[in-house]
Amino acid sequence: MDDFVKVATVEAVSEKGLAVEHGGRRIAVFRDGESYFALEDICPHMGAFLSHGYRRPGRIICPWHNWEFDLETGACVSNNTGACVQTFPVQVVNGDILLPVLAEKEWEDEFEE
Repeated sequence: MDDFVKVATVEAVSEKGLAVEHGGRRIAVFRDGESYFALEDICPHMGAFLSHGYRRPGRIICPWHNWEFDLETGACVSNNTGACVQTFPVQVVNGDILLPVLAEKEWEDEFEE
């Protein structure tokens, strides 16, 4: 997982965030100050797109039911359900936002029962 691929430029990430398709997944990329964060774009509660959510420093708030997630850890910080969204490491190189390459087999195994 040492390989990273460009998914966007820093200019493409607005104050709200940016949804990108990467590795068969929908991922939301956010800027918080000078840092960039990437996390699964689907709220685990009811499936809303977090990229359509509301921002607070270090947080994204689901637009449907106000579940609040930490951008760095993906943990839900607004309730004690233990819900979280997967986060991804982000690299910024020469204005390009890079995410790790995920082999399809790698992430499919996560969901096998």
